Amino acid sequence: MINLPHIFRKPKRHKRALPDPLKQGHDIPNHLYLRYLNRHPKLFSEYKESLVCAYRKILNTKFLFFLSIDSLDDISICRTLNSLTQQSYPNWKCVILMNLSSNECESINHLISTYNKEFPNKLTVITQPPKEILEEDAFISFMVPGDILELSALEKIASLKDSKSADIIYTDHDVIDDCLEQTKPQFKPDWSPELLLSHNYIGPAVFYESSLIQTVGIPTKSNVEELTYDLLLRASEHAKTIIHLPDILFHASHQRLQNIESILQPIQKAINRRHLPFEVELHGNRPVAHLIPKSSFHAPPVTIIIPTKDNMDVLRPCLESLKRTEYRNFTVLIIDNGSNEHTRSYLNQYPADVVRIETPDFNYSLIHNKAMNNVQTEHMVFLNNDTEILDGSWLTELMMAMSLDSTIGAVGAKLLYPNGAIQHAGVSFDPIRDGTPFHLHYALGEKEDGYAYTNQTLRNYNAVTAACLLTRMSFYKKVGGFDEQQFPVDYSDVYYCLKLREFGYRIVWTPHARLLHHEAASRGAGNYYPFLKHLQSRWNSILQNDPYVSPAFTTKSYVLS
Repeated sequence: MINLPHIFRKPKRHKRALPDPLKQGHDIPNHLYLRYLNRHPKLFSEYKESLVCAYRKILNTKFLFFLSIDSLDDISICRTLNSLTQQSYPNWKCVILMNLSSNECESINHLISTYNKEFPNKLTVITQPPKEILEEDAFISFMVPGDILELSALEKIASLKDSKSADIIYTDHDVIDDCLEQTKPQFKPDWSPELLLSHNYIGPAVFYESSLIQTVGIPTKSNVEELTYDLLLRASEHAKTIIHLPDILFHASHQRLQNIESILQPIQKAINRRHLPFEVELHGNRPVAHLIPKSSFHAPPVTIIIPTKDNMDVLRPCLESLKRTEYRNFTVLIIDNGSNEHTRSYLNQYPADVVRIETPDFNYSLIHNKAMNNVQTEHMVFLNNDTEILDGSWLTELMMAMSLDSTIGAVGAKLLYPNGAIQHAGVSFDPIRDGTPFHLHYALGEKEDGYAYTNQTLRNYNAVTAACLLTRMSFYKKVGGFDEQQFPVDYSDVYYCLKLREFGYRIVWTPHARLLHHEAASRGAGNYYPFLKHLQSRWNSILQNDPYVSPAFTTKSYVLS
């Protein structure tokens, strides 16, 4: 288990507060990563003595590497080739694509001939991108000089390939400099389609089935950085199974400098291929995309459902803030759970439908299930009465995220405290606390990037809060709505999202729909433990292993001591 500092979770209280590294930027600070590496030494040292030729059972998995050389850098080239020739798994070949002058090619050819003497039939040199794959039934990866594989990388990937059918396998990676210092670890979530459409979270550490590359086309550019993201997006559209191997097996060259604007064209191409009515722009000065609706964007009707019982101090600002909504095709349905005459008089004057459902005790799930008879639209938003709209585009952003794919079951928003700190940015589960659900990036600054831009990217999670949640009526009916018996209030939204996941639908969180949330202002805090037991009895495997948060961040302590 990786013992990294507080990355996602709310830290425990300490008498002496320790600095939060996330607030310094989107990368893990070098000194903390170095501490992790010292506890988990691997580079050029792991497995050499422990291997017992287990790989001989899986030699039928072949690997083919394309190494693109655009400049004469003998040291970087040798480092990459050495990491291949020293692999514990021997069934690989490398095609070297040279985009050099005649004199430079001659120098490289001399270097390659030296390797071929010791490792015959491993390296092939070409000067033009191939028109077809040179090896059938191979796993293909693309490298640049300076990239380094862990000694056990191919063995681990082949073992995974042998046990599970996969069209694409990607691993975690970090960045390595000329002094072989490892920095900027990228601990990734499992396959997240909407995240990839917002940000290239996978990067260079990816392996493709050769048949998949044949389908989408062999890259025609020699510059690996220009093709990586575009190839990922195109290949993922045809892949049936994409598997994440959560281990740093790839050390990317620090020379892989990325122009943040280079993400725009691959995403726009993907948007166009999928016939989505969006334009793409950068989200601030980050390598993260923000989709903008075209005039052709269809705005279907939406019902905004707000439960309430008095509490005019929060209800009035909530309803008044809805006037800021730029998305005009919506109606409001208010569930009155037994308000007094003063509140009823106010609701009668507000332009909304009101359904009165009284219960002895507050039962969020029950009153919403009963209110469904009054909803006439396919799209509906569950909205707490203690929220306030901050941006007029909030509903447009939710609807755009929902329209990205027909298998998206729910979309959640970024919720903020009045001081601007994060109250909700997606829901994960804490295995150290028996899988207790918690809000990601709790108390982080709203404008902070978060690790790997997690606070600024549209992404997939297992659950989002129903304080502001967009879903479809057809999906709601299909999964049976909320559970009135086991989850009358607490975790009712987590239950609903996990039911959607169980039926094959994905959950999306968007940072571009921002609301204020006076958390629990209407009813106060509750006792969550009995409802946690119900979650554990049904979804304990997910509570203990959240696929959308790297296991690297499953720590015993939330702050490095």
